[in-house]
Amino acid sequence: MVKNKRVMRLKIAEFDLSLLPAEARTPGRAAFREAASQFLRKQFRQLGGVIETLVFGPDTIEVTWTPERGSSNGEAPDPLAPIAAMLTRGELREGVTLLRFLLSDEPDNPDVLYNLGMVLSDLGQIDEAVVRLRRLVVVAPDHVNGLVALGVALTRQNANEQALPILQRAAALNPDNVWAQRNLGGCLLKLRRPAEAVEPLRKATALDPQDARAWYGLGQVLELTGDDIGADAAYKRMLAIDEFGETAKLAEEALSQLAARAFRKNAVGLPRMDAVMYCLSALKTFEKMTPAEVRNVEFEIAMLGTRGLDVNDPAPKYTLRSLPGQFSGLNLVALMYVAAQQRAPGLDVGFDLAQEYAMALGFYGRQTTEE
Repeated sequence: MVKNKRVMRLKIAEFDLSLLPAEARTPGRAAFREAASQFLRKQFRQLGGVIETLVFGPDTIEVTWTPERGSSNGEAPDPLAPIAAMLTRGELREGVTLLRFLLSDEPDNPDVLYNLGMVLSDLGQIDEAVVRLRRLVVVAPDHVNGLVALGVALTRQNANEQALPILQRAAALNPDNVWAQRNLGGCLLKLRRPAEAVEPLRKATALDPQDARAWYGLGQVLELTGDDIGADAAYKRMLAIDEFGETAKLAEEALSQLAARAFRKNAVGLPRMDAVMYCLSALKTFEKMTPAEVRNVEFEIAMLGTRGLDVNDPAPKYTLRSLPGQFSGLNLVALMYVAAQQRAPGLDVGFDLAQEYAMALGFYGRQTTEE
């Protein structure tokens, strides 16, 4: 039952001074007390109640707060609901302040510990987040989301060995918790145990097929375990879900590396003559174009490549606005490579055709001389 009157305290050292005007950030001064008083009264009003007394001591701020009674049963509403809404709006530092006040009155409240630990972790205050979340799993050992949050906070400390059994327990308690499965897989990946990470990451993608981060993690572990075909599919699925997300660029680079690796494997260490001929064709095409036109071709192919080019399929299935005709994936990569080398010799475009380009230049030079 929620208490009708609560006396709560916050250490002044824990008060986020950035929440106050610059001129009021010196504790002990009248400007600080006035600004902090206005701020706290406003914040506590959002919880559905009023501050009866607010006392500034040498080291603490003490608040006596009375919530409004609910209309249906006369009980006071739970203040955690408006705090959760506050956190959803992105008011994290304000939410931390109120959660710390609540915790002083109910130090073993699992919901307060969980929310405070989560937001502290997201704010980068990892050490305190770990303290709060460790307390949570003591008072509520089967709190699955709390276990996962603690595991995540520990991985953010690079304490992956400590995080692993905690995440394993969370996944065992609730195998259908996608957050537990994804973070367990991520922890195993950080511990360089990719083979063991495959199963939880597969479970995570099955539980939530729209979880882009789980698909990216699955791509990583499949690549590390030698399943390049599976990794390629996972990276492409991730990009289909979140083409412009925080890991999209990494997935694009991984796809390029997979394609290049398959390309070289098929070449058995020798120059690929099909790529040589594509490079030679590009040299001849570009000799009739201005540098700006060549740059447009390079840029268009680079943009198309963010969605993946199948360089190992000889079928001409791609088209460009900047050039007529249809092109295979390898043809496009050769065009982009030649354009980049003409603009900046030696430039790394993420796909190495140096051998093929050098041979094509030799052919091109001889043909030019003969003409």
